[in-house]
Amino acid sequence: MSGLRIEHVNVTAPARTAKLMEALFGWHIRWQGAARNGGHTIHVGSDDHYVALYTGRDVH
Repeated sequence: MSGLRIEHVNVTAPARTAKLMEALFGWHIRWQGAARNGGHTIHVGSDDHYVALYTGRDVH
């Protein structure tokens, strides 16, 4: 068995959080697009793992 790892984590946060994570950790946006209930999702991380940032339609 290979080492234990977390492949992704879901977090509800403002979209600007992705830019902060890019600057702090050297990550990149892997994907972004429409999410359920009119929200928006950004996957930011490395090639091996990411954080899925969800922003609801009522968050600016």
